[in-house]
Amino acid sequence: MKRDITIVVVALLLSLVSSTAEAQTETEGFGGAEFNWTQIDGTSAFEAGGFGAKYLSERWYLGGGGIGASSSSEAEDYSMGYGGVLVGVSPRLGEIIKLDISLMAAIGGMTQELPGRNDEEDFIYVLRPRVNLDFQLSDWFKMGTGVGYRQILGVNNLDISNRNASAPFAGITLKFGNFMSRSTAE
Repeated sequence: MKRDITIVVVALLLSLVSSTAEAQTETEGFGGAEFNWTQIDGTSAFEAGGFGAKYLSERWYLGGGGIGASSSSEAEDYSMGYGGVLVGVSPRLGEIIKLDISLMAAIGGMTQELPGRNDEEDFIYVLRPRVNLDFQLSDWFKMGTGVGYRQILGVNNLDISNRNASAPFAGITLKFGNFMSRSTAE
């Protein structure tokens, strides 16, 4: 759990530094946070994380991010943290609405806590597509809502399958950056 919190904090700090640095140069980028509701092994879970990216063209961006997630039940607790590369495309749908389609390819770890037993840990690979509707609320702020799927691969040492560790998610995103020139350029 401490590792998950560390990953989320580092990702948020990197995204804030990234968005500040990007705003001071001619390149455009953004940083932000996301909060999602999902499941791990059929139990409700919460995900939180951060991300930062640079636009490569009018629509395409490349960056990175990190996510932490946890679920708790009477029988067992699961937590995971992962970080990796983020690639996406953001076509404009109107003056203030954008569709955002992204994929994160990440690596990380997953922990299973069982009462009366030592915690078990495993290394995981994550593929995480997401579709978001972003609403540009100012020249520097967007808020979005979206859905996606967290595909977990590589679980070998825990009492959970890759299938039960994988799940759809839904949530909100908060993005900070210099969006004024992008909204007028497109």
